Amino acid sequence: MNRLDWNTYFMLQAVIVSLKSKDPSTKVGCYIADEDNHPISTGYNGFPAKLDESQFTWAKDKSQPYHKTKYAYVHHAEENAILHARDSLKGARLYVTLFPCNACAKMIITKKLKKCTI
Repeated sequence: MNRLDWNTYFMLQAVIVSLKSKDPSTKVGCYIADEDNHPISTGYNGFPAKLDESQFTWAKDKSQPYHKTKYAYVHHAEENAILHARDSLKGARLYVTLFPCNACAKMIITKKLKKCTI
């Protein structure tokens, strides 16, 4: 029987995490593992915790005012995984199902993550 290598396993975990997103158009998942292949954190794209989601929209029409689209409110998967991590991320590996935006890339670099796999 063939075994999954760690990179494939962690990317599959990121895909599974992405299924928690309520975004009807873009589901993104992120999984962070330490150097010993232990899980550190996960995240998916969604509204901040404790918000009444019925008061916000998943609209992505860029012709609308910014505050009337999801872009003004949604946390990215990488952002959520980094925010929820309880341990140091230095040297850890991040697996994400969509290429990180500039802001998330800066967070990944600042937290000294060793590797980002997409």
